[in-house]
Amino acid sequence: MTDSSWAPMVALCDRLLDDIDEIVDTTAGLIRSTYPDYALVPLEEHRATVHEQLSRRLAAFRDERAWDPQDLEQAVILARRRARQGVPIDTLICAYHLGDREIWRRISAQPADTPALFAQLASLLLESMQTISSTLVSAHSSESRAQQSSRATVSQRLLDLLSAGRTDIESERLAQFLGFDPARSFTALAWHPSDPHAAAAELQRLADHSAFSSTHAQFRNDCLILVQGADPVALRTAARDLSMTGSVGAGCEEVGISGAALSIQQSRLALTSVTKSNPLSLFAEDWLRSCATSQAGLLRSVTARSVAIAVSNPQLADTILRFADTSMSVAACARVSHLHVNTVTYRLDRWTKLTGWNPRDFHDLSSSVIACILAENMQAPDEDNAR
Repeated sequence: MTDSSWAPMVALCDRLLDDIDEIVDTTAGLIRSTYPDYALVPLEEHRATVHEQLSRRLAAFRDERAWDPQDLEQAVILARRRARQGVPIDTLICAYHLGDREIWRRISAQPADTPALFAQLASLLLESMQTISSTLVSAHSSESRAQQSSRATVSQRLLDLLSAGRTDIESERLAQFLGFDPARSFTALAWHPSDPHAAAAELQRLADHSAFSSTHAQFRNDCLILVQGADPVALRTAARDLSMTGSVGAGCEEVGISGAALSIQQSRLALTSVTKSNPLSLFAEDWLRSCATSQAGLLRSVTARSVAIAVSNPQLADTILRFADTSMSVAACARVSHLHVNTVTYRLDRWTKLTGWNPRDFHDLSSSVIACILAENMQAPDEDNAR
């Protein structure tokens, strides 16, 4: 209860409560123009919560008190709601205090029979600000942690399903929960971090600073990252950044949930062909190398002899690869290799004699290239292999 000395403030608060709708419109508009994050909050919902806050604030002033438990419970509900909507805690607190500022501005602009009451009112306001700020921080942080835990669980489940080739309705719903459009294109990155303990911080940095949607999950020592809405330049930049702290295999952009599963397979294949000196492999560009290295065991019986020859004769292997890269042109191969044409011809003939595969024949050249790729992978020192 208040005594008679507070009566002028009671009358002033009642007058402001009569004009609450206009005050709410002004305050909500100011918040939304000052803090762009409030575009995440529907306008009518925002107006309703501002109305609740300012009405409670004026009722507390009228009763000569700070926030009571019921007021704080409403603040807890609001903070949790804003956390789920993605409004940062600092923005929420600033918006809350902006409402207090608007109330104070209007009270201080009114004629008062007892100006000394403003000192008492200011004391109540400061006490309330400290209490409400700590309440908002606690509730928002708690909800954010719960949301992060839930998102991590859903991400792991989605990437588990897609890795197993499961592209059913469950996968679509999980993708939607994470903010993806199941009908749009996806791209997957497989990342092998050099320091697993620093992986979480690097993934969070990627999520915070990238202009595209992403989610990730851990698989033993590797991470899978599923991306949507990235332009090729941004995605390549993100992949290159990750390769600075490990090795990365990037899948192709594929359409739909089934495409997401396919891109994951591609990214994992690409990861098998990276080395420390070449830590980033794009499946769209390196698919032959990736497929060959990922199936080295299956190919051993048909390539072992040629691989051994390539390992023992690295100059021959290098010429075979350059010959393939230059469209089977001896002259072009000589030019890019800085060799005489006769030297290139000799090496091609030498390869044919040693392996029985004629690189001037397309089928034999394809087999030769795969053998040389496998030889390159074998020749890389163990400590130079990313995987």
